[in-house]
Amino acid sequence: MNSPEMSEKLLQAWLAVSGTVQNTRIVKDMTYNEAVICDYLWQQSKKKPNSLTATELCALTGMQKSLMNRTLKALIAKDMIIMEQNSWDHRRKPVRLNPEKEDVFLKTHNEALAYVQALMAHWDSRKAESVAAALNAIASAAKSLNSSKG
Repeated sequence: MNSPEMSEKLLQAWLAVSGTVQNTRIVKDMTYNEAVICDYLWQQSKKKPNSLTATELCALTGMQKSLMNRTLKALIAKDMIIMEQNSWDHRRKPVRLNPEKEDVFLKTHNEALAYVQALMAHWDSRKAESVAAALNAIASAAKSLNSSKG
């Protein structure tokens, strides 16, 4: 059932959502890429190991290595992240969120959550689950498609 009409319908929905969300500027105090990286590092801070490498962040975010390096340098300059030399493998440089600046990230994160919660006020919990599942399926399919293009 992948008809040209359905493709057009999905494309129009995609454009409507991405244009509306982009113009809303959910992230205000940092760039979008900085916020995405900090979010991954914040999520990772709750796990072991509590850091990720630039290579791992590239894989998670889909960012090119050069953009990742520029963004990491900007976050280091803002003291938002810490990049350390690994004592047992000098090629691996773990990156983690600076615990002293976590509140700066959480302010931005909570503002984004407030926006999402305002959207969810228009739906019941079942629809919210459905939207989350659909967005995750889109992300997974796009990641698979992008990696196959190599």
